[in-house]
Parts: sequence; structure tokens; C-alpha cells
Amino acid sequence: MSKSANSKTRKMPSENKIRAYWCERIYERKDFDSPQEVLEKGICFACGIATQVYRAHIKARCDGGSDNVENLHMLCGICHRVSEFLSDDLYWDWFWERQRMDTAVFHAMSNGFNAWSRLFTTVDASKTFVNLITAERQHDLQLISERTRQALSHKKKQAQRVGEIPFGYDLSADGIHLEENAREQEVIAIIQGLRSEGLSVRKIAAELNRMGHRTKKGCSWSHTQVYRTLRAIGNN
Repeated sequence: MSKSANSKTRKMPSENKIRAYWCERIYERKDFDSPQEVLEKGICFACGIATQVYRAHIKARCDGGSDNVENLHMLCGICHRVSEFLSDDLYWDWFWERQRMDTAVFHAMSNGFNAWSRLFTTVDASKTFVNLITAERQHDLQLISERTRQALSHKKKQAQRVGEIPFGYDLSADGIHLEENAREQEVIAIIQGLRSEGLSVRKIAAELNRMGHRTKKGCSWSHTQVYRTLRAIGNN
């Protein structure tokens, strides 16, 4: 799921409209006290914390998601990062499982674990507090890892874009799938051939630049870019 761009440029629905659409649909299942609580500005739909929130797409725009209220939630920064690569069913699984977060735990996670743990090192109660924060962070990291792995695996199987468009491919007209770039595929073949001859990535970069080839962004090749290209095609 991706964070939306500037609302004026994209003509996004206002926060009030998004909250009005969702308040009756989610308040009971997410354990809000009433629909009015969902209507309050600054309340995260997923964890219930009152903080700065952002418009977030349920189905990412690159996957065909719209900017309509039914495809937008208001999420805090932490929940947005956790759900960033989720879409459709994966997002909803995470959303309904996401538990209401304690305010102290939220601020500890937002401000950094180390800063908070230093404040609570002299009393026994602090150990419990720090353990709670640690458990919450570990849970989120595990969730991010598992959900992201599932989402990216699904996209790759469908030949869909994952992150930046890799060298050798272009984004197709549908804005979702990738298609081969013939010129860049020729460069990849040259890179593979030079590598099979035993050339280092630095020498390959120098040879590509000598031959006049450029990266996808039109820049000279560096050894790092050669290495990443080889790694992407499984030949590093």
C-alpha cells in the first residue's frame, strides 16, 4: 500500500470524507467506543492512536487502486510503514488483526527504543515496560517480513513491478506489468559475456562506458550498478 501524493495535485478526498465513509464500517470490529471516535481527526484506523495520520491506499495505485474514499484509510506513520507493501486481501488480513496500541508503546516505537529504554533502567517495572515495547516491535517486524515476502512473491510470479523498474525492463502500458527493453537486454547479454570471461565488475563497468552504454537513468556505469544488475539476473 502506498502513501498518497499531495491531495491538491491528485484531488484526494478530504480526511473528513474518508472518516465519514468508514466510521460505521469499522468501529465495532476495531473496538472503537463509537463511530464518533473514528470521526475524530488524527485517529489511526488500524491502531487507534491519536497522532499525525496519512491517507493510505488499501489497493496501491500501481496495482490499479483508485483515489476514492472506499480505497483510502487514515493511518499513523507506524501502521503505514507496516502495511506499505500490502494490498487487497493481504492488507485486510493485517488490518483486522492489528490490535489497538498502547499510547506509551506507540511513543516509544516512534521515538526510538534505545531512547526510551535508557529512561527505565533502575526499577523492576521498567523491565516489563521495555519487554512490552520489544515484543511489540518484534511482532511488527515479523509481520512486515512475512506480509512483504508474500506480497513481493505474488507480484514477481505475476510479472508485476516490484519497487524500481529493473534494468532490462520497462513498465508496460497498463502501469502494472513489466516488459523487456530490447536495448537494455542486449547490454545485459554483454555484461554476462564479460563476466563469463572473468572480468571484474569494475572492468565491466569501464568497458560498458567505453562502448557508450548508459544506465537506465542515462548515467555512466559504476561497478556497483554492474554488481546489482548481475545480482538481479542471478549471476554475481
